[in-house]
Parts: sequence; C-alpha cells; structure tokens
Amino acid sequence: MIHRIRSLSKLYDDTIAAQERLVDGIAVDILRNVEQAIVCFEENWKGIDAGKHIQDLVLTYNSMIEMRNNLALICAGLTKVIQNYKKVKDSLKKPINEEELKRLRYKKLPTMEEYSDKRDIIDINESVLEGVKKIDIAKSALDIFNQEVHNYYNLVTNNWLEGSGREQMVDLFESFINKLSIFEEALSNVVKNVQDALNLYNSIH
Repeated sequence: MIHRIRSLSKLYDDTIAAQERLVDGIAVDILRNVEQAIVCFEENWKGIDAGKHIQDLVLTYNSMIEMRNNLALICAGLTKVIQNYKKVKDSLKKPINEEELKRLRYKKLPTMEEYSDKRDIIDINESVLEGVKKIDIAKSALDIFNQEVHNYYNLVTNNWLEGSGREQMVDLFESFINKLSIFEEALSNVVKNVQDALNLYNSIH
C-alpha cells in the first residue's frame, strides 16, 4: 500500500520527541514511582489484606509496563514507515539521523513478579505514607502523560493519512489510551486502601 503522509519531516520530529518525552521520559518516571511505592508497601504493610492490595498494584504496574511497551512499539513502527518511504531523504528538510533512529528500536521493559502475603495478621505503620507520596507523584505524571499521548496520537493520525500498518497503529494507540483512565482510578484506589488500613490499625492499637 502506498503511504500518504502530509509532512514526513514532522512525522520524524514528532516520533523522536515522543520517544524522548513519553517512552523514555514520563512513562519511566511513572513506573519508577509506582515500583518504589510497591517496595515501600511490601516493607511496611503485612497480612492477607495487604497482600491482596499490593498484588492489585503489581497488576496495575504490569499493565502500565504493557502500555509503555506498546507506545515504544508504535514509535519503532513509525521509524520503519519513515525509513521505507521512498522519498524520505528528499522529503526531509534535514538528513535522517541514523543514530536517533537506532534509539527507536523496540526495547521491551520487563514486568514484575506476583506478590503474595498469606499471613493472618494486620500490621501497618506510618512509613507506608512514603509509598502514598510516590503514588501521588505517579498520578500527577499520569495526567500529563495522558494529555501528551492524546496530542501525539492526533499529530500522527492527522499526518500519516494512509499506508501499510496505519490501521494496526491506530488500534494499538486507542487500546491503551482507553486504559489510561483505568490506571488513574486504580492508583486512587491504592491511596484510599492504604489510608483506610492505616486508620483502622491506629484505631485498634
């Protein structure tokens, strides 16, 4: 299928920017904060209920890893469109930076192992609030990520009008865009669950 692209130079610039700003930037920051929160909760919140809530957060983290990996896959796929476009070198106002394009090769981040705590105890301390702070930071970053992903999606779809792989790219984009609100809700629930558990523990001790 023949590709129809309004501005190849802009597609190139937008894709490089998305890799740097979203894939290697905001997404990694979100994941790092959620991972640090999980470690904090594991150290300071014990028992069956804690195990369930922490595992729910692990599942959310792994879904967010998938989201980041999908966006990395989109960026890597778009570089192939750029490279294979027959007039690419003539269409770009500046030459292709091959080193930049190498950075856009798909790199998959690993997920986290399941967490379990079967002990029939209730044990939590104030240090879990440090984990809550990490979740709050991740939530704020997720709001920015959400806005910028939507913007990147609009830039790409309004520029790349037709071509092999476009439909799959759109489907992949939309599948994780629809999950962003789910992640926000999941992180909010984590904060509520931790605070409820801490309040309950303090009320009976």
